[in-house]
Amino acid sequence: MSSPTPKLLKADLFKSSSENLTDDERIDLSNQRAYAVAKAYNILDLTPKFWQIHQDMALSLDHAAHTLISIQYNIAGAIFAMFVSDQPEYQPLLDRILRFEVS
Repeated sequence: MSSPTPKLLKADLFKSSSENLTDDERIDLSNQRAYAVAKAYNILDLTPKFWQIHQDMALSLDHAAHTLISIQYNIAGAIFAMFVSDQPEYQPLLDRILRFEVS
């Protein structure tokens, strides 16, 4: 399965360096990058795409973005996924977590 992010790597968001940014600007940049990669994958189920996102080259450029995606999917998403079958009222929130609309 090929990566859905090669176009992202050409975008200004991934070309910009965080070297001269303030801490707040770096955090914002990492959040924007994590959102962009998560949106490119649109992972809703535990499929090969889920595992592939952790090996995506776009995330090798920003370890903070990789960490944010890992937390979002592996902790927040996984916790709500455990309860959705018994408590379907959590499904909309889980969907928003997996689309990286909330974190």
